[in-house]
Amino acid sequence: MSVTVDWCSSHIIHVNFENHWDWQEFSTGMQQAYTLMSKSAKTVNLMVDFVGSIKHVSTSALANIIDKVETPPNQGITVIVTEDALLGDKLSHILGQTNPNAAMIAVVSNGEEAINLIRNSVRV
Repeated sequence: MSVTVDWCSSHIIHVNFENHWDWQEFSTGMQQAYTLMSKSAKTVNLMVDFVGSIKHVSTSALANIIDKVETPPNQGITVIVTEDALLGDKLSHILGQTNPNAAMIAVVSNGEEAINLIRNSVRV
């Protein structure tokens, strides 16, 4: 699988996409992140990182896949990390519609920006 999911810190889960990936792998990775998140009593933020990865399918299938993913109530900020502005815009829009528990959804171009945004937006 071209996605890894792990704790970046005690309040950030890093979902990292590498190489070639598809929307089913996206859905699986997000479900793994939400499962980890649901085991915490604290607010948990997501850093969804696409830098250096390649997507080979259209976004039309994404809404159907992501609708099946249940988001936990303790979700904080979701930060999408991508150099592809179109992908960032589409993901931000779709996650905003299907992810009512997210405190905020933002798009940035690198991991450092993502960490800084989360640190400056929440109290740890």
